[in-house]
Amino acid sequence: MALKFVKENLPWIVPTVAIVFAASGYFDRGSQPEVAPASATNEVLAPVQVAREASTSVNALQAGTGQDQLVTRTDSGIGADLSPTVPAQAQPAVSDRPLVAQVPIAVPQVAQPQQAPTQVVSFEENPAAFFRDAQASLQAANSCKDDLQALTARAYVYFPSGGLTAEEAGLEQARLIGTVAEGCEGVGILVTGHSDPSGDPSVNLRLSQQRAELIIQRISASGVDTSSFVPQGFGDRRPSTVVGPNSRAYYDRRVEFSVVDLETNTAFNTNAPVRFVPSCVATLQVAVQSTKLFYTARSVSARAEDLNKVLDLAKQAAACPQARLRVIGQHSNEEWADEDVHTGILRAKAVMTAIVGQGIPSEQIIMGAPSRSVSVVGQPELSNSRVDFDVIIDPV
Repeated sequence: MALKFVKENLPWIVPTVAIVFAASGYFDRGSQPEVAPASATNEVLAPVQVAREASTSVNALQAGTGQDQLVTRTDSGIGADLSPTVPAQAQPAVSDRPLVAQVPIAVPQVAQPQQAPTQVVSFEENPAAFFRDAQASLQAANSCKDDLQALTARAYVYFPSGGLTAEEAGLEQARLIGTVAEGCEGVGILVTGHSDPSGDPSVNLRLSQQRAELIIQRISASGVDTSSFVPQGFGDRRPSTVVGPNSRAYYDRRVEFSVVDLETNTAFNTNAPVRFVPSCVATLQVAVQSTKLFYTARSVSARAEDLNKVLDLAKQAAACPQARLRVIGQHSNEEWADEDVHTGILRAKAVMTAIVGQGIPSEQIIMGAPSRSVSVVGQPELSNSRVDFDVIIDPV
């Protein structure tokens, strides 16, 4: 029955079966290689295509901008806007396909130019520039101790022969040191006074101590806390090493400064009381600086009117607590004058005798004479055949 059905319907059954096998691809399996699905092909080719597109984008960026820029695209976005980084006229084509890896561009590091070290000029060359450069150095430095050591290394206060009148240029340096030291913890300032080798060594020692104390007083008068300052006099035991246009004795009559670390130097006592000179000393100092006795060559006698001025000075000194008048006999080194240190000593003795003869106690007068001829500071044209005066303050 079945065979009969097949035989009767064979004309339309055979074409139908052939159509079904052809549609399923049954006849192509033995002659053609197996082809992967389209989705699998895309997964294999995507990284290669994306890397190629990324390289194209990088080249376009470098060619279009002309600058070294860093552009990073990640796989977190599609078609990200690059306009903030790339100029509008040179934007490269960007693929809509997400990137599978970052493509960094190395940016060369540009070395920063080094600043030239600041050179601080000397005080003698330019006082204004000295303080300006010193202040700039203080702002840039890390340690106030280093700043103080740099300042004190070139700070000197000079004095006239046998005198306590400090030069103003040196006082400005001293005030700057005081201002810096006021804000620097753990350090002290040793203020050392010195004198030239002329005269009595014991008097020179006392004078050098007074010079150191006077400088501290002047710094304190400018409103600076000087509790970390300690004075010390050395007399003429430490000659100056400074060499300049002035005489050697000029550089010996000085006050210097040095920084002391309080943490390592327990012997440095900043609590020691600093003795200040009485107020009447200022008046005496002005008077003695303007009073001088001039002599003719080899002469030891002064005019009566000049001796009256000296007597007034002696009376002021006797009335000022702890003050004494110093008489300094000078001499000329000119060959025609025929004078030496003995001429200066005789002049000082003659003046002292005249003062004592007017009732002034001899212990109120100190006599001295330098071994070298000394010119008047700032007035070298004046004669060296003269007698100078100064005020000495005795310790309590």
